[in-house]
Amino acid sequence: MADYKPGVTAPPFHANCRCTTVPVFEDEEDFGERAAKDADGKTYYVPADTKYEDWKKAFVDGGDKAGVIKSDAVANNKLRQVPGKTSVPKEYIGNYDDFQPLTLTDNERLLLKTLGKNTLEDGFEHGAAIVSGETRFFTSGIVDRVAIPEDVGKMIDAAANRSVHLLHSHTNETLPSATDFRKLLDEKIDKVSIIAYNKDIYSASIGNGWIPTRQEFDVAVKRIAKEVDDDIFSYPGFNEWTIAERNYVGIREQAYRIARHFEWTLEGGAL
Repeated sequence: MADYKPGVTAPPFHANCRCTTVPVFEDEEDFGERAAKDADGKTYYVPADTKYEDWKKAFVDGGDKAGVIKSDAVANNKLRQVPGKTSVPKEYIGNYDDFQPLTLTDNERLLLKTLGKNTLEDGFEHGAAIVSGETRFFTSGIVDRVAIPEDVGKMIDAAANRSVHLLHSHTNETLPSATDFRKLLDEKIDKVSIIAYNKDIYSASIGNGWIPTRQEFDVAVKRIAKEVDDDIFSYPGFNEWTIAERNYVGIREQAYRIARHFEWTLEGGAL
């Protein structure tokens, strides 16, 4: 910061300058690539270690793009997409003390194993729905979410209350998100289960808990997220964790607190 001088060492450097500054953390992991679009609007990926001169030569001056550009086909494979920007601190690996034991059937475990395998192969989230004894698989071809197809949605709408089990994979090590928990507000859904990238399994259900309105749920989740953000600084090990490890702990704590707040059942264990 001693050399910080707008127009010289920091933006704005010229009229209509859109440059910005970002913090640098010594323990932050390499993000790997940056997405960009070519003149035809097609997405490509530039490796993080690419110098400006090399990028300009390849994409502005029409030079050789070998080693600089990655196509969608390459960028979308498992080498790029997983495991995401989370990492499990060593003290949390294999630690399921905060969760109830898994009560999944052998078939449900096999389904989650299949979803996890599919994610390892293509880097996308994959889902399945068990509806009236019938299983339907689906994927949206997206890294961080999977949408229920229209035909599966119609099956769910026609099912009996609290009879549907939704399962899906995560492309990182995280637990069920607030969005995952929110699916339990649908009166048709009995249980939501996920398999994380590291093969941890978590299942959430209302059990003997209470069912809030969607507004009550959203308000509570927002409050819980803020509480976690405030509290995590005091956790033992916080100063030693990497950014990715802090992300994991925050998401884990939020999931635990959501379940505890509504008195829902949250099971956890290894595949």
